[in-house]
Amino acid sequence: MSRAHYRVNAIRSLTGGRRMRPKRSSQVEVARLRRRCDDEPDEVNVETEAMYVMENGKEVNIKVRRLKPRGVLEVEYETVGVTATAGEDFIAVSGTLRFEDGELVKALSVEILDDDEAEEDETFYLRIWNPRPAAKIGRFDRCMVTIVDDDEPGQIGIDPRSRDMTVHDRDESADVIVRRYNGSAGDIHVSYETNADGGAVAGVDFTQTEGQICFGPGEMVKMIRVPILSTMEYGKDKAFHLTLLKADGVRGAKDFYNEQHLARIRIVQDEQTKQVLEDLTKLVQHDLKKYEIGTSSYVEQFRRALFEIGDADEEGGGATMTDLVLHGVSLPFKLLFATIPPTDYGNAWPCFFVSLAYIGALTAVIGDLASIFGCLAGLEDGFTAITFVALGTSLPDTFASKAAAESDETADASVGNVTGSNSVNVFLGLGLPWSIAAIYWAVTGVNAEWRKQYGEEGNERKGVGVAVAETARKTVRTHSESASSPFAGLVKNMIDEYPEGGFVVIADSLGFSVGIFCICAILCIGTLVARRAFLGYELGGPAGPQLATGALFVALWLFYIVMSWLQIYGHI
Repeated sequence: MSRAHYRVNAIRSLTGGRRMRPKRSSQVEVARLRRRCDDEPDEVNVETEAMYVMENGKEVNIKVRRLKPRGVLEVEYETVGVTATAGEDFIAVSGTLRFEDGELVKALSVEILDDDEAEEDETFYLRIWNPRPAAKIGRFDRCMVTIVDDDEPGQIGIDPRSRDMTVHDRDESADVIVRRYNGSAGDIHVSYETNADGGAVAGVDFTQTEGQICFGPGEMVKMIRVPILSTMEYGKDKAFHLTLLKADGVRGAKDFYNEQHLARIRIVQDEQTKQVLEDLTKLVQHDLKKYEIGTSSYVEQFRRALFEIGDADEEGGGATMTDLVLHGVSLPFKLLFATIPPTDYGNAWPCFFVSLAYIGALTAVIGDLASIFGCLAGLEDGFTAITFVALGTSLPDTFASKAAAESDETADASVGNVTGSNSVNVFLGLGLPWSIAAIYWAVTGVNAEWRKQYGEEGNERKGVGVAVAETARKTVRTHSESASSPFAGLVKNMIDEYPEGGFVVIADSLGFSVGIFCICAILCIGTLVARRAFLGYELGGPAGPQLATGALFVALWLFYIVMSWLQIYGHI
């Protein structure tokens, strides 16, 4: 979940609202779906699908290759005549081919019989079947052997089956077939490479592949294997190309057959991957309203404010007594804020501006209540602000950071929530209104209102030179009566130094308080850095470091409160 969800979850915990948390059953189902695919079995292929052999070549060696060199593997084989006759054109062979552990390639030899008769080219094939144990026959299950009398080297080209081929996202590889045409004598070496120019990305959708294949005497077909990388992308349809770059051989072998040197490989999503993604989507979308913060109507907002309490609709859960009590206490505020326009209205802009207005009004009320409370309790406004008001505004951040620390794998959301919230409080909460006030007085200049607020008339009326905000006026009136007051004679100085007027803010104990806060903040950050260096993490860990860090942070907060109290009340 995002930081916004953690913060909303914390607010709802404090007000007895419904929390947002994923179902345990959904998490287990997602994990089960991700483990659906098991290891593929071993695969056996003949290394070339077709071979040419001279009639006087005496024998032909056909190689059989397995995919994974693990364990013992056996496969049956036999030769079958097509136009060639066993006993006249070749010696038939059959049996069981055995791969020992670690062996990848085995060779089968078939003897070729020479005769003096003039005849057409003749063919037979060697096929493999029944691999065991836990193996399968791959794409090349047989090698077609043509007995010819041909001394031409031939030319190389992409097989028609591979010029525009399609593979699935879950396939291990794209097997591009390269064929030799019009001859089989001598060796031909062909270099190749893949090109990401059809939407597919090398390293993401497929493995960048380049190299060289060699056609030996009589070899007619080779296969280039390009590994495919599964991205589980829904609706995937991307492509890339494999290009034959250069052929090295005798005579005409350097030219590609009919310019067939390019293979287009298209990667699409298979049905199994599609089904997995659809199942995952259904799980994510199940009870999606639990993760929704926005609303579409006033009816929905008031229904949530009145009836959504705790986890009453969760599996095996319900509203606790604490949820009911907190819901009852916060119900007036829930109903008040339910009058804010829903987020679906006007792309949420009305909601944004009305929310700002509500926050401003609520802040003004809380400021006045805090001032009244401090007055009744005999506390200075400055001390009330750094204790009761600060605690109230920081509690949602505290619970949101706690939830983030427990749920996230890292401390980023937890620490970032605190620093981000305080940055907004300082830079926006103070900077915005002070900037507006400064611009206002700079444009307006000295007028009757400014003289009444900051000038000699205010001095005669209040016995003090300057008052800026309600939180400062009480302190001004209290301290200006004594000759040692820091505000004594302030009006005269302000009028002399700022004859054109301006926005005035009395710092009072702010400088000292900020200095103590910076010291405590540096110690906190240093503690997190030390935990990373010595423990390997910022938060959590064994009980000892946890308790010691928590106690240190609480002690720093108490130290800040005590030092600020001593300064505000004139003890230091």
